[in-house]
Amino acid sequence: MKARLGLRDLWDNTNAPAPKAVKTLSELLGYKVDIDLDATKLWSDLQKHYTDPEDFAPTVAFIVQTWADCFSARLQDESNATWTEKLLEVVTEGKSVVQARVVVSAASVEQCFLILLAKSIDMLKPQAGALVKTSWSEAGGEFIIGVPECPPASISDDPQSTIAQSLQQLFGDAEPGMSKSTLKAEDNDWAAVDLPSREKNSTKAMPTKLPSAQSLARPDILFASQVPYHMIVTIMHDGIIVMGSHQPSLQLLKDYFEKYARVDQNRSDKTRILKIELQRSLFGYGNLFDSLKIEPFNPRATWDPINPVFILSFIENVLAYRMLLELSTGSQWQFRRDVAFK
Repeated sequence: MKARLGLRDLWDNTNAPAPKAVKTLSELLGYKVDIDLDATKLWSDLQKHYTDPEDFAPTVAFIVQTWADCFSARLQDESNATWTEKLLEVVTEGKSVVQARVVVSAASVEQCFLILLAKSIDMLKPQAGALVKTSWSEAGGEFIIGVPECPPASISDDPQSTIAQSLQQLFGDAEPGMSKSTLKAEDNDWAAVDLPSREKNSTKAMPTKLPSAQSLARPDILFASQVPYHMIVTIMHDGIIVMGSHQPSLQLLKDYFEKYARVDQNRSDKTRILKIELQRSLFGYGNLFDSLKIEPFNPRATWDPINPVFILSFIENVLAYRMLLELSTGSQWQFRRDVAFK
């Protein structure tokens, strides 16, 4: 009972390392990550291997935390763009939640003995990483996180490497027999073909051949790194819409004007007069935003029209975009920036 309650305490505490790691992963994916962790069943299967019940909760929680951390690190690595795209196509098909389940994975008695022997004589680096793995269940539509069925001392000292390796092998990240050098060479070829110069006056020749759609990075990576950046400001009947190809520019606009939006003195909760929100893109996956909407917080209130002048000035003077006068009108303004932000 104490062991099960210990795991529940670690898991239900939102400030504990494992839940925080899962929350970070959810934010990177743009989807909620729901992990099925049955403490009662896990303890029933593992208690014979844990002479000290107090080792149970920290061990399971650490494995889940490591899984989430490795997953997040892989998503943040732009060289894994193709892998990430395939992953999202598979795991989010028809779903709004990414599912994962913690189970007990079998480990042979011989493996556990050799691992303990290697650790005790401090001569060999134990090859126990195979005990801590993750996999994808097509039948269940979920990730499987394996907790080794062996004493905690038999678990690898470096579960990160084997979890990372397991993730790399999922979703056709590399063809069998393909070496790392081959993959690196192909990545370089892809970059040379699909990534045009960021400098306005580059002497690099313009491409004369269209790339394939499969060779291009997903939108949140492709458009964040490519110039020119584009931005369009439009006055709507209920506010202002700012559309942009460079998400960090939109984020700065939001942060600045949200900070200085006036408070509605007629409300006791001190709500700001304007609601300023990033709008999720209809393209790509995860947290990709391509628009910023500025509108009255209370649409029924009678406020003066929102003055766009400060927004236009901020785009020109702070973000250093250039207004395209020939494409602008009295209610819509188009901007362009040809030099990438560092």
